[in-house]
Amino acid sequence: MEDGEEHWKTPLRPVRRRGAARVPAASGEVRRRPPGRYVRPPVPGRGAAPAWTGACRTVTVIRGSAAPGCGGRGTAPSAPVGDRGDRAAQTMSETVAILLRDLVDDAGLFPPTALPMRQALARHRADRTVGHPMHTGRLLCPVGALPELCSRLDDGERVDVGVVFDTERELLGDGGAADPRTRITHYEIRASGPDVGKAARYLRTAARPVRGRRFLSRRLRTPAAPPPIYVEFDRGREGRENIAQLSGVPGLGARISCGGASEEAFPDPDEVAAFIVACADHGVPFRVAAGPHHAVRHTDPLTGFVPLGYLNLLAATAGALAGDGPNRVARVLAVTDPDRLLARVRGIDGATAVGVRELFVGYGSCSTRDPVVDAERLGLLDPALPWPT
Repeated sequence: MEDGEEHWKTPLRPVRRRGAARVPAASGEVRRRPPGRYVRPPVPGRGAAPAWTGACRTVTVIRGSAAPGCGGRGTAPSAPVGDRGDRAAQTMSETVAILLRDLVDDAGLFPPTALPMRQALARHRADRTVGHPMHTGRLLCPVGALPELCSRLDDGERVDVGVVFDTERELLGDGGAADPRTRITHYEIRASGPDVGKAARYLRTAARPVRGRRFLSRRLRTPAAPPPIYVEFDRGREGRENIAQLSGVPGLGARISCGGASEEAFPDPDEVAAFIVACADHGVPFRVAAGPHHAVRHTDPLTGFVPLGYLNLLAATAGALAGDGPNRVARVLAVTDPDRLLARVRGIDGATAVGVRELFVGYGSCSTRDPVVDAERLGLLDPALPWPT
């Protein structure tokens, strides 16, 4: 079985919001229950999120795990990092590794950077040679640029590619079919609710799984079991309501764009919070397009835009898994103080960190350098130390 195939079979389960019935459990005890907050405990000896970032797994409910300050009921705030001792500090390091490993896709072909193919491929090759753990080693490529990408690959070279469709019309093309030097890891598409709902209903029905996959195969011109597909709907409440159609469907997830060349392309914290909570409520894994270059929300001095930070997204996802509603999650997304945000991230326990990455599977960044530099500058990573394994 190749990496990622098992994820088609076991979708994530939904989060139980605040006020729902809860099952008593002793501190630290792992128990199963009907619909609730589901995260997967770390695999012994690994401590890291799966290398295949399109995760769609059935996972285990963890009682009493939440990001500090994110409002998880029944969870005491974590002690300051300095009071935990060497053993806790090591645990924190492993948790940070879970949160940051395989987080950043190479989106150098997309605006505002929009590197020429030759330059983008040269940078991607250099990043693959370095192999920093924050990088997925995946190149995001518009479907229309795939022929040029393939024409520039060396004989024997292998590249993992996430294929991006900007319009539904592009779905009528060949879907990035087949060059043995490229491995399609996932698709990102824009689609209307009715079309996706039809495919989702087919895929959700256990008696007709093949029929649903054939529907998507005809649209994407792929084999009968295509890679994971992340769907971006129209912005606004109506678009978010379509996320429910993806619930319980193996291999389907959601996408949100968080940046671009204009101020309107940057959604406010309330909009992003509603999206994250909807994905947590329905157990739908999501990706972020036009994702953050930096760790913390800030005002760009050159453009005046206010992009989110990837730590904001990670901490907000932890809050949503803990049962926080959109208002609380939005407040986490709006944090601009690095110290406050670091305290939240460092207080996330290992099991919750795995759940965060099961839900928030990664994002595309035009810069592959800035996310790493920020993590080192904030003390989350020490380039002199190896990552926990």
